[in-house]
Amino acid sequence: MNRKEILSDLYQKALHSLKTLSDWNDFWRFQGKLYKYDFTNALLLWQQNREVTQVADLLVWSRFGRRVPKGTKSLFTWDVETEKMGYVFDIQSTYATKDISVRPWDAGGEEEKIRQGLLEKYPRMEKDLSSSAASISLEKALRYAIFQSIKERDMALLKEIKEQLKIGEREALEEALNYISYMTYAVRAAVSARLNIDLSLSEDNGVGRYFDRVKEKGFLELTGNYISDAVEDVLREAEGSVKEYDRQRKQRSEENRHRKWNRIYRERRWASLSEYRSRGRRGESGYRNRQSVAEVYERELSGTGSAVANSGRTGREDALGREGSLGDGIYRGESVSGESSGDSGELSRFSHKDAGGQGLRHGDRKSGSA
Repeated sequence: MNRKEILSDLYQKALHSLKTLSDWNDFWRFQGKLYKYDFTNALLLWQQNREVTQVADLLVWSRFGRRVPKGTKSLFTWDVETEKMGYVFDIQSTYATKDISVRPWDAGGEEEKIRQGLLEKYPRMEKDLSSSAASISLEKALRYAIFQSIKERDMALLKEIKEQLKIGEREALEEALNYISYMTYAVRAAVSARLNIDLSLSEDNGVGRYFDRVKEKGFLELTGNYISDAVEDVLREAEGSVKEYDRQRKQRSEENRHRKWNRIYRERRWASLSEYRSRGRRGESGYRNRQSVAEVYERELSGTGSAVANSGRTGREDALGREGSLGDGIYRGESVSGESSGDSGELSRFSHKDAGGQGLRHGDRKSGSA
């Protein structure tokens, strides 16, 4: 026998071992703990070891800082897409090499996060239940999510019933109602086991009759696949609600932290500015430093900037020191005198020609009288 035949035989043995409603109820609670595995692989793991709680392959366990001792017997799974056998190990068969928590996820202490996430996921919940958001408990929210998850699959179930039983639309609909009642009970059992929440399974008194009907028609395997998919959808939504709540809370915390430091920065900056203004000199020098270059040149032309003429040249001064420009004459130590403000005003235009049209050559002097 090849590997595929071995796993097929193991799957059939597991399926035939589930005979009563109690057996299936135990299996659905087992499925809730391993909800990320499909119905086929859950049955395979159930047949190999019914005490497993967390299973993963060697690569996943190494990411969580855990090792598998040499010689440990693995559990077999089957990948339908690649048609290859997988090897997984229960957490009880591993040992820790790093201090990383791998506690099974449940709703302990996170009930409000799940409730808020489900309310956001199903905006019609308040209207359908005729209740306000504050009055909807976690149990009601989970029941509603289970109902919606099964509702997404009722048309596919109805089609399968019509094709396999060769019956009409009305008879298939009546038959499907029995199957949906059983599926709802099974999903509740799995979700209750995973989240450790009581969803009042004792209220489903007629589930035994529904189960017998499903078993009689040979739909246990078909409904099992639908139940497994619905369990995964509901629990992933619950888990995603917790992660999204934590992400938003972290984001709000970061935003508050940034706002706090921005406020502190603004307060300190305002205090520094107030101190500078109170001293006077620094504020005045800062004002002078902000004056434009044109104002500096005007002062130099009026005779108050002689100290600048003898100072070292800068990159700005080199740019202004082109031949025929006023800066060329000033910063090469050549004098420019003016008896009146009209001459200085005439030269402040930095023109290559004077008012009379005569060009200013390098080293020329211009003097004027009032």
